[in-house]
Amino acid sequence: MTLYQATNASDTMDMVAMLIAAYCQKTDMDRDTLTSYLQTSQQHSRAAGPTNEDRAHLAGLLGEPVARGHSPFSGFSPGTA
Repeated sequence: MTLYQATNASDTMDMVAMLIAAYCQKTDMDRDTLTSYLQTSQQHSRAAGPTNEDRAHLAGLLGEPVARGHSPFSGFSPGTA
């Protein structure tokens, strides 16, 4: 149930972000600026399921060994897809 509520919250926040983005477009915000603010390079589809980076992040949070070649925070740094 927690995961269900978390995905609902994520969808709601996405809707709010798109409303603000629509307003920014209406006020003629530069497309590159808008794309930067939306952080589109950090998009991750829930339909794809957890990635190796997600599992490595979880292992790091739980204090468990991280699979070789993975940092607990890889894929979660600003500007990293």
